[in-house]
Amino acid sequence: MITERPAETSAPDRGAARQASLIIGIFVVVGAGCGVLWERFWTAPTGIVFEGKWYLVGPDAVDSFDGTGRYILIAAIAGLLLGTVLSLALDRDEVATLVGVAVGSLLAALVMAWVGNLLGPPDPRELAPDKEDSTELVSDLRVEGRSPYVAFPAGALTGAVIVWFGLSRRA
Repeated sequence: MITERPAETSAPDRGAARQASLIIGIFVVVGAGCGVLWERFWTAPTGIVFEGKWYLVGPDAVDSFDGTGRYILIAAIAGLLLGTVLSLALDRDEVATLVGVAVGSLLAALVMAWVGNLLGPPDPRELAPDKEDSTELVSDLRVEGRSPYVAFPAGALTGAVIVWFGLSRRA
């Protein structure tokens, strides 16, 4: 006797796609919130204009990494917390969770940087050519280099690994 397979096994698992989409959406929203938080906790260093170019001066020249450092700190903590919570709460399909956490945390990193930069002051390097010498301008909020963008995904995936190998009911 030949039996047909149930229709639910032949159709793609829409529940997994919804789960991954939900996780990605949550990461993007939290990334935007982290961008606001990043801008609020950052103190803009001041520089001066000389011959149409902007230069950091005094103690601010040493603290120019402050914006990137705070980005890394906030992103890593937010990623770790969110990766842990979402891996615990949405554990129906681990592959969907992994995809959601990986893609969502990458998007969150980019959204966080974009929102923080949008809320921060304009780039003084672009303003300097139109200013007189000795004009003070504050720095813009930016992430220096590419490696800081790894902080959000690294934190999130670490949180997921902690759940899957240490806290999961299935472990």
